[in-house]
Amino acid sequence: MKSKYPFNEDERPLKSRTKEELGSSYGSGSSRSPRGSLENNKNINIVHSTRMIDLSKVHFPMKELIKKNIMRDYEHSPKDSPRMKEMYKRLVVHARLYGEMLDGQDGLNCLGFPNVKLGEVDERVSDSCENDTPPYMSFDQMVEMNSPRMITPNGQEFPYGAGLTNEFIEKMKKKPSVVEKPIQIEMRSITNSHVIPLTEKLGFTDEIWNEPELMEEFMTWCVRIFFDLDGNKHLSMDCPVETYANVLLEPETIVLN
Repeated sequence: MKSKYPFNEDERPLKSRTKEELGSSYGSGSSRSPRGSLENNKNINIVHSTRMIDLSKVHFPMKELIKKNIMRDYEHSPKDSPRMKEMYKRLVVHARLYGEMLDGQDGLNCLGFPNVKLGEVDERVSDSCENDTPPYMSFDQMVEMNSPRMITPNGQEFPYGAGLTNEFIEKMKKKPSVVEKPIQIEMRSITNSHVIPLTEKLGFTDEIWNEPELMEEFMTWCVRIFFDLDGNKHLSMDCPVETYANVLLEPETIVLN
């Protein structure tokens, strides 16, 4: 039977092939068609190898924002402390051996302490994250959602998660063009509040960490909000879900562009 194409079947351009012929994924070895996988292309040689990466040469946008005093920085326990050694075993070693990090599957968190029950998330909040609504927040709303603090066991005020520094916010307040312009929310997701930065210096002893009901006072679900501001890209903040709902989801708080 004569081909309906003016070229050999194997030379057909991608755009002329059906989804079934291409397979489910270009990079998947389990594609339904030999043409659907890069590994099956005779002109491509896939090399599978393991090599060490110098992390000092890897660009981390968050680190740059911390260096510029835009995003908050946090102190962790010393690398040689039992907590950090346990975290390395659970997140790094376990992933190498079994293909996934050990974080919660056995009832313990990444530091090896009992999981803390954070309860149910308000349906309005989960719907907001799933549907990316509302799409904007005002500058004042951003500041308010960036502000919540817990009182640690030894009486210090401490944020629940990532966020902007007070110095950066004060600098932005002096710019009417920034304050008066709605801020587009690029992405949002639900996450838990701080775990690793809750160190002994803040009063989070092993005894307190081993009392999950007591730890409920210091942990909560948060909405992680990503946005740009005044030319600064990839900013983020973790806002407790209750604050998020009160500040952003009440009918009278909706911001239009």
